[in-house]
Amino acid sequence: MATQQFRVFSLPGVLPAGHVLVLNTHPYSLSTFVLTQLSPEGYGLVAQEVVTELEMYVLVALLEAYPHYCPYEVLQAAITDEAISHARATVYRAVERRTLDRAMKPVRNILSR
Repeated sequence: MATQQFRVFSLPGVLPAGHVLVLNTHPYSLSTFVLTQLSPEGYGLVAQEVVTELEMYVLVALLEAYPHYCPYEVLQAAITDEAISHARATVYRAVERRTLDRAMKPVRNILSR
């Protein structure tokens, strides 16, 4: 199954009117990807950022959920490539054992970049 190379996200309330984020989901160099903010006026290019593969997966999960909350299990599944149901079980188990901070540390590390 072919994936769409460019994912476009408009984020009303976050970006100025008419601006969009465009994520190139094909690697730019090795396993880095380019995230671009475009505006409708002038040359259009506002900003670009190079992100790692894991950063891209977390970004896509967050952007697809916008403007709603993105559950921990979705973020966990995004970086581990496991099924949502398995990630949900992992998160619930961590909540029960009071180890959620430790379980979500990899996601938080990615978000901090």
